[in-house]
Amino acid sequence: MQHSSAHASIRQCLRETIVDADGEPAGEICDLLLDRRTGRIDFVRVAVLPAPAADRRYVTIPWSALRVPGDEEQRWGVRAKRATLRKMARREVRFA
Repeated sequence: MQHSSAHASIRQCLRETIVDADGEPAGEICDLLLDRRTGRIDFVRVAVLPAPAADRRYVTIPWSALRVPGDEEQRWGVRAKRATLRKMARREVRFA
C-alpha cells in the first residue's frame, strides 16, 4: 500500500516535539490514545519539557487541541503555554 505525503506513520509521530503558544518546545509525544470503537485518535500523551528523565511529567491532551503539522517543515503545536502544561502534568506511576 502506498501512502501520500499527506500521511504520517504513528512511529514517526512518537517522540516528536510539540511547541507551545509562544513557539517554544513544550513537550514530546509519548503515546497516541485510540478510541477502540471508532479507531480514531482521541488523545495524545505528552512528556512535558524541561525535565530530566527521572522527574518526567506527563499530560494528556485532546487530539482536537493539537495543531498537526501540514508538512515536514512545520511542527506540532498546542495553544497552551509550557508553564500551564507543567501545572497540569502528573508523574506517572509505573507498575512492574
